This record gives sequence, C-alpha cells and structure tokens, in this order.
Amino acid sequence: MKKIKKKIKITHLKIKKFYDKKKNKKTLKSKNINQNSLISKIIRFQINFNPEFKFKFNFSLENYIKGFFDKIENFISHYKTLRKDEKRRLKLEQIEKERKDKIEKQKQNQKEEELKIKLKEQSLKEDIKLVKERSKDIKLFLRKEQAILRIEQAEKQKQFLQKLKLD
Repeated sequence: MKKIKKKIKITHLKIKKFYDKKKNKKTLKSKNINQNSLISKIIRFQINFNPEFKFKFNFSLENYIKGFFDKIENFISHYKTLRKDEKRRLKLEQIEKERKDKIEKQKQNQKEEELKIKLKEQSLKEDIKLVKERSKDIKLFLRKEQAILRIEQAEKQKQFLQKLKLD
C-alpha cells in the first residue's frame, strides 16, 4: 500500500510539475509579445476571453502576407505576359510592315519595268512609223524626180526634134 501511495504521490508531483512548466511557458511567452501591437492585443483578448465560448479568430498573418505577395506575384506575372505579348505583337507588326513594304517595292519595280517596256515599245513604234514615212517620202521624192526627169527628157526631145526640124 505504501508503494502505491508513493507511486500516486510521484505521479501527482509529475503532473503538477508538468502544469507548472506549462504555466511558466505561457507567462514567458506572453511577456515576450510586444504589448503595443494589434496582434498582441488580439492574442491577449483570446487568452483572457472566457474558455466556455472558444472563439477562434482565424487571423493568420502568414496567410495574409502570403496572399499579399501572391497578389504582387500575379500582378508581376500578368505584367510580364502582357509585356511579352506586346513585344510579340510589335514584332509581328514590324514583320508585316516590312512584308508590305517589300510587296509595294516589288509592285513599284514591276510598274517601272512595265513603263520602261511601254516606252521602248512606243519608241520602236515611232521608229517604225518614221521609217515608213521616210520610205514613203523617198518613194514620193523618187516619183517626183522621175516625173521631173521625164519632163526634162521630154523637153530635151522636143528641143532636139525642133532642132532637127529646123536643120
């Protein structure tokens, strides 16, 4: 019986020490908390509040800070994606503009070549026309000259015949 009482006493002392340590830890912790901060006031309110009601304020500073930085991270990532999209869009616009300029230059060069070809054709047509006119003028000139020569020959024959008649 003595042994049992002794064991009970020892366990009772152990339990008492355990609770004493627990109380000491609580008091030590409460002393370390900054008493001016809002968080410490909330914690003191929770501790002093009646344990019958057991309200838990789900005030997690870590979650709040994490949420804040998550929002910043989301904003930055959104900004980065918008920036990449804008760069890609500007690059595509520049490529499209260069392509349009290239096509426009090709069209302009093609028009210039067509204009050159038309001018050459026109000059060739004018040359052919001039050659035809010259040939017509030469033929006309030759006909007139031949007509003049015939007239002169006819006059010479008449004069020759008149001389023969006179002689």
